[in-house]
Amino acid sequence: IVQASKNMLLPYVTIQIRSATAASVLYAEVETGPLPETSVLAWKKYSLSFVATQTSVVLLVTLGAGGGSGSDIALDDIQVRSCVPLN
Repeated sequence: IVQASKNMLLPYVTIQIRSATAASVLYAEVETGPLPETSVLAWKKYSLSFVATQTSVVLLVTLGAGGGSGSDIALDDIQVRSCVPLN
């Protein structure tokens, strides 16, 4: 929780799915943009889909804000699910 008017850095996160090979091929990516200040805990969902060409992938989560006060985040309930085509 970041309290408004404290002038702290706003965190932003990049989530990538990459191949587990030395080539580290990017399958999918989503960026949160600056996460707003809030005085009440508010979870936000982010999702992406990808087609993996191998049995293993790497989930890479990076924080894009520089160091300093703020830019802290909490992650919870990360899910990876297999999806089948609808047709």
